[in-house]
Amino acid sequence: MIGRKNEIIELFKKYGHDKILFVGIDVSKNFHTVTILNGYYDILLKPSTFSIYEEGFKKLTNKINKIFSQSNAQVLVFGCEPSGHYYLNIMSNLKKTYPEGIFKLINPKSTKSNREQMMQYNKTDPIDAYAIADLLIRGEGYNFTKEDTIYKSIKEYVRYLDSLTKEQTRLKNKIHSYLDEIYPGLENELSNFTNTKYGQAFLQILPHPKKLKYMSQADIVLMYQKHGFDIKPKIAKRISDASKKLLIVDNIGLETKLSFLEMIVNQFVYTQNTIQKIEGKLKELLGCLDYSENILQIKGIKVKTLSRIIAYLNNPSRFDNGKQVASFCGLVPKKEQSGKKHGEERISRQGHKKLRSTLVQAAHVAVSNMGYFTAFYNRLVIQGRKDPKLAITATANKLIRIIIHMIKTGEKFNPPTAQNKELAVSKINRLTKKKLEKLTKENRMGSLTQDITDVYLIRV
Repeated sequence: MIGRKNEIIELFKKYGHDKILFVGIDVSKNFHTVTILNGYYDILLKPSTFSIYEEGFKKLTNKINKIFSQSNAQVLVFGCEPSGHYYLNIMSNLKKTYPEGIFKLINPKSTKSNREQMMQYNKTDPIDAYAIADLLIRGEGYNFTKEDTIYKSIKEYVRYLDSLTKEQTRLKNKIHSYLDEIYPGLENELSNFTNTKYGQAFLQILPHPKKLKYMSQADIVLMYQKHGFDIKPKIAKRISDASKKLLIVDNIGLETKLSFLEMIVNQFVYTQNTIQKIEGKLKELLGCLDYSENILQIKGIKVKTLSRIIAYLNNPSRFDNGKQVASFCGLVPKKEQSGKKHGEERISRQGHKKLRSTLVQAAHVAVSNMGYFTAFYNRLVIQGRKDPKLAITATANKLIRIIIHMIKTGEKFNPPTAQNKELAVSKINRLTKKKLEKLTKENRMGSLTQDITDVYLIRV
């Protein structure tokens, strides 16, 4: 894979600095500011504004065509920042108009840094357009591809999904609170009540507690059937037995609370259904990405997880490798040092918090279900003497580097370091924190006895 800077160097070698035009575009809501330079930094078009409408686009392309023809140029390189959704329209239309052109996206932080290096501390559109063109000449930026529209859509859906998930948790807590008031003790008698099908059906029926208290097993079965739900007689008996124990507070506030609970449940059901629809849309969008099917084979990576990874990265193409991504989300080790003083090694935690949390959760599932990651984790704990939390974070680092490699190459999960490919994808014993404490207490970790490494494989 050719590096970004090497790519532009090769273009200069092939065509020469004067035969390549760099079109820097600063996009905004109502107009775009454009400047054109060649490889020698000659300004062929001073920063000019063009409207976002078709008329403005034609005016821009006419200017580009005229300069391209007059300068006898052979290559066009376009670049802009991926600002909101504004860049998609102009870049997509330019790509359609100039199919042979090269299209790059510039990180806004790079633009700001470049602007400051040029001693331009005031942000203006003309300065930004020039700074973007300068970065293009220096080989900065990552490719704008057809997948960018997909990445943008995934990001929007994930943003909505995250807000709905947060709202769903809030509503669930409210439901528990009202259930405790209206049906005091019912959830204690029926464990995991709201997580079961019959419990969720109960929330949509919401029988009056005074009536429920005197319902028999048969009455509860009929009540469920009347509302279009099925319930096993055994479970109906459990509800009946639990309801008879309830101490009901008979006052006017009970009716109000029952009404509030009904509204909250309706809102919760709506939120739940919307989340399911979003998951369906995300699955469709992931199906448009060539690499998604391979990555979803990794246990611990499902539709929502992969969608969140893509959304939080804001386009995986802007990273050269998994190491950069691990650093971006704070999954790299950090050790503070000053003179002879050496601090303890720990995870930096400086980076994208949501992405880091998503990867750590995925790593937990992968370590519990895939031998390759289990062995990696076990080796860190047993041989490396790492704390389990540090080991799982290191496994998350390993996981994202593998995922980025699969995105870049399109390869399936097939770790080259695995000695046994079948064992690498199977389930093997994981050294849990509880088991580790037991082994340490028995003083067996110090000797690293063979039976420990046999039970908790450290190589696959």
